[in-house]
Amino acid sequence: MDLFDLVTQTYLELGQLTVAAATGGSTTTLVDGLLAGTAEDNAYKGSALLLIKDVAGLGGAPEGEWAVCSAYTDSSGTFATVWTVAPASTDTYGMALETFPLYTMIELVNQGLISIGDIALIDTSITTSAEDRDYALPIACKRKRPIAIRIRTDTDSGDYSTEVINDWDIVPAAPGSAGTVHLHRYPDDGKTLEVWYQGIHPKVSTPTGYVAESIEPRLAVVASALAATKWYNRLTGGSEPFWMQTEDRLSQEFQNLMVTGKPQLPPNEPQLFIVNPSEEED
Repeated sequence: MDLFDLVTQTYLELGQLTVAAATGGSTTTLVDGLLAGTAEDNAYKGSALLLIKDVAGLGGAPEGEWAVCSAYTDSSGTFATVWTVAPASTDTYGMALETFPLYTMIELVNQGLISIGDIALIDTSITTSAEDRDYALPIACKRKRPIAIRIRTDTDSGDYSTEVINDWDIVPAAPGSAGTVHLHRYPDDGKTLEVWYQGIHPKVSTPTGYVAESIEPRLAVVASALAATKWYNRLTGGSEPFWMQTEDRLSQEFQNLMVTGKPQLPPNEPQLFIVNPSEEED
């Protein structure tokens, strides 16, 4: 699932997306002639438009693109938008109401992904030196002790071989600064360190940005929709019973899904007990 799919499914879950077929368009418009004369000019200004399916069926642009309507002409059913390729007749599109503005929804979806909890991640930015046992640890890896540290013993990109490193320590650092991973032994030169860690879901901002496959799709949708209803109910002071009830329903489903489908984390690799040198001499 990518961000476009998750945003689309979240709008649908909230009953905020109307799906229809375009009758044409250009790189700056989308036309739905069936809407002509049903509203008034600029009735849908500010609404989100999502191009769900390209009629050609090949997954090409503008499929998977979104835009915000900057003007609407009711006499022709024309939305002023921006696309990389002109929408064609019978392309499937969705129009979301202004209740949840597109870019607000993107932020809320990211909040929903974070609310699911930690997922397993891996950092491969560190290259070893045979003369160095201390390496800067990316800030994203600092929040919790790494699950494991491994070294790639074979640099063939198509067939990595790794060796678990059991003797290492983490040296903390000030907020915003990289920590340090200290290896108790000198590593081979020019190898890649794999730092396995648990962290929050990386922010996704582009339509094609991926949602972690370790998250069940339904859980991702419910978490995103729940974040959206929480935001809306606080925005309106809880004045609308429907949305308060929707938040309660989604909250219950979220809790149930977390019991059965919370992302699994690999167990921490065991580490060697490093005996104090003075004890070794005794």
